[in-house]
Amino acid sequence: MSNKQFQRRRAKQEQFDTILIVCEGSKTEPNYFDTLKEIYKLPTVVITSSKKSDPVHVIEKAQEEIERNKGKYSNVYCVIDTDCHSTLSEAQNLVNQHNNGRGKTKITLIISCPCFEYWILLHYTNSCKNYHSSSSPCNKVVEDLKQHISDYDKNYDKFDNTIKQGLDSAIQYAKQYPKQQNNGFSYTEVYQVVEKIQELKEQQENRFKKP
Repeated sequence: MSNKQFQRRRAKQEQFDTILIVCEGSKTEPNYFDTLKEIYKLPTVVITSSKKSDPVHVIEKAQEEIERNKGKYSNVYCVIDTDCHSTLSEAQNLVNQHNNGRGKTKITLIISCPCFEYWILLHYTNSCKNYHSSSSPCNKVVEDLKQHISDYDKNYDKFDNTIKQGLDSAIQYAKQYPKQQNNGFSYTEVYQVVEKIQELKEQQENRFKKP
């Protein structure tokens, strides 16, 4: 590749939107999004985690990253669970206050009820099962998930086949169960982040097709 070709390709790359995903968990969620990023070959997706898993600290981590990298991110997503968190409403208020500020990159709260593993489960089955009859709803989700991924645990990082074979179904299923209609049953908004990543992939492909 000549220097002119390299510079032209680099200029196109710099035009792409860059998004930030701030995860509550330090294992499962980053591993999943890292795999998705690798499948789509998207360097413009940045993934990080909060040191503390409660929703307020996730939002504060996002705000720190926005302030540290002013103007870098077109979209910022905070991926959190409802399971055992008492600060969810406080986190939502924090997001609303942030988004009302002028000139700030907006934050979108991405919630899974009861936990992110429910999103993974939707890659295999269509369900909005209510797990809250259990004292540990997320553990019950993991039990169901292990029927499809027998060796699943919090360190699991082999999401390649899961994504390639079940992502379209997961998006379709998740859209069937919006939060406003959940009535205690499971739901997840993770598909919103995934569709943004797919949009970035399409954006990248279209720009590189242009002479």
